[in-house]
Amino acid sequence: MKKSLKSLLLSLSFVGMFIATGCGLGTIVITPPISMEEESSVEVTPEKPEGTLQVNFVEGEGYTFTSSLPANELAAVGEVIDFTVKMSAFYTGYPIVYINGKAIAPDNNGTYHVEMQEDIEVTVAGVQKDVSAMAGTGTFEDAYVV
Repeated sequence: MKKSLKSLLLSLSFVGMFIATGCGLGTIVITPPISMEEESSVEVTPEKPEGTLQVNFVEGEGYTFTSSLPANELAAVGEVIDFTVKMSAFYTGYPIVYINGKAIAPDNNGTYHVEMQEDIEVTVAGVQKDVSAMAGTGTFEDAYVV
C-alpha cells in the first residue's frame, strides 16, 4: 500500500507539471538572489574634486588644439589655460573660437587665454576644406596635378 501511494503521488506530480507546461504556465525557475559581490561590480564614475573645473575641447575636421592643460586633466578655479588652434594644410578660413558659445580673440601670437571660473567647452567655426584649382582630388588614386 505504501509503495502504491508513493507511485500515485509521483505520477500526479508529473501530470501536474505536464498540464502546467501545456497550459502556457511555463516551468518554474528558481534563481539565487544577487550576491553582494555582484551588486558592488557596478561601475561608479568618481565626482570631480571640489575646486576643480573641466575643459572640453570639441575636435573637428581640419584643426587641432594644443593646450597647456594635459588631456583629461582638471583645472583649478582661477587657473589660466593657454591653447592654440592649428589648422591642417588642406583647410582654409579664419577659425572663430567659442568658449561656452561666446567668441574670444587670440593674442598677437595666436594663443588663446582663459581664466577658469566654470567648466568650459571650446568649439571652433569658420574652417572649411580648401577647394583647389588643380586637377585631381588629392587622394592617392587621384593625386593633384601640379
